[in-house]
Amino acid sequence: MFFSSDRKADIQCLFYDCKRTCICFNINNILYQFKDGKISSINAKFPTAKYVLPLNNQYVVASSFGLYIYDDLVNSEAKQWLLNSWTREVCFDEKSNRLFAATNEGLVVLSFVNDTWVIKDTLLKGKQINSVSFDEKKELLYVLSFDDKLYTIDASNQTQQFFELPPSVHASQIRLKNNMLFIASNAGLYKFDVSTKNYTVFNRLNGLSSNEIMYMDFVGDNIYLATSMGINRLPLTTKQGAVSSKLYLDDILIDKKSTDANSLILNYNQLLSLKLSGLSYSSNGTFTYAYRIVSSDSSWVKLPASIESIDFQSMPYGEFILEVKLIDHLGKDSENIIVLKGQVKPPFWQRTWFMILEALVLVIVLLAAFKYRLKKIEKKQAEELKRINLENELRLVQQSALKAQMNPHFIF
Repeated sequence: MFFSSDRKADIQCLFYDCKRTCICFNINNILYQFKDGKISSINAKFPTAKYVLPLNNQYVVASSFGLYIYDDLVNSEAKQWLLNSWTREVCFDEKSNRLFAATNEGLVVLSFVNDTWVIKDTLLKGKQINSVSFDEKKELLYVLSFDDKLYTIDASNQTQQFFELPPSVHASQIRLKNNMLFIASNAGLYKFDVSTKNYTVFNRLNGLSSNEIMYMDFVGDNIYLATSMGINRLPLTTKQGAVSSKLYLDDILIDKKSTDANSLILNYNQLLSLKLSGLSYSSNGTFTYAYRIVSSDSSWVKLPASIESIDFQSMPYGEFILEVKLIDHLGKDSENIIVLKGQVKPPFWQRTWFMILEALVLVIVLLAAFKYRLKKIEKKQAEELKRINLENELRLVQQSALKAQMNPHFIF
């Protein structure tokens, strides 16, 4: 839910006033209250505050001029100055009766002694501190530094860095609620689980008026956010896992010709195209398509929502199962997955008739080669036989001539 004031300026701070039971915020030295669904001005001369903490019927105010205490937000002036340095925020440990002030010089620790607040220690010295939040059950401080690093400080003042925001994200405030650390940033609201160190992000895609969040505070089951476009109220029970997208198959084309999904038979190397449309209102067009061919590969291939169609130029031949889904900006799948079953005919050199023809051609070639070889052998044998016959005839002629020359009487 979104609320806007009549002032065209950024909100300087936002907090819940338990005394007045309303949300208060400051714009250009004017203090407003948001109550019963209405915004009204309650102090037109309020100092530019970075943060206000209601404490023991008083108000601890952090500002660029220092840290001071007010008795009343409407009529009174500062009662006591606690710090002179630039202070962005403050939190209170009721058990130890200590204040923790986020300053440009570090985290200043103040204790209540003899009816006044005195400085006891400075933690993370030299670091600019943006925000601080206290876990009463664990007695653990969560501290956000100016360089977007998150630290924990335990009861013995042991400091440990446990998380760092992405380089492009700059945080302004942190708040702890139900073991969740909420981080206001220029990229939306981060919801960080301190146990698992996993986080989700709420931004304009979830309905916020702006990604630029400066301040926040809790009221019941809602979190109020001060953005550059006004105040947003976000339920703490928002379900990130709810399905909010659906995928539609507009057309199936084979070589740019429409076909029926029930008769999806392609020749080898034919172009299969799927025309899709997706509905994901919260994603604002930033969703992606994903597909996989189950018969050959189980991994999903992702494509941007801007494509006109998903094209498959070289489908593996044989039967296939093709699955297509939509993935929204939160990485959640669409409520439906389109499943297409079909067949790609093998190339002609892989088909039965071609293999039979190939075998017949091979047999014919082998027979022709055998006949050629046989004829060659027969021809060689005929030539050899002819030579032998000629030699025999020559011997007979020679023997006849020899006999004619010999003395017939001697022979007798």
